Amino acid sequence: MQEVRRRGMEAALATWSPEDLGRLAELFGRLVDDFVRHAEIEIDGRPASVPPGTGT
Repeated sequence: MQEVRRRGMEAALATWSPEDLGRLAELFGRLVDDFVRHAEIEIDGRPASVPPGTGT
């Protein structure tokens, strides 16, 4: 399954310019960084590393 996805991604990006691929890599890195940062915060705004009922 992973091989099929990899080949599909290669085919989809085959005609992209080096500049477009670089921009994609830059934005994807930003997306991952933002996702990780937001995933560490629970719905009530408390960091996920702080157990419920312990304050901050």
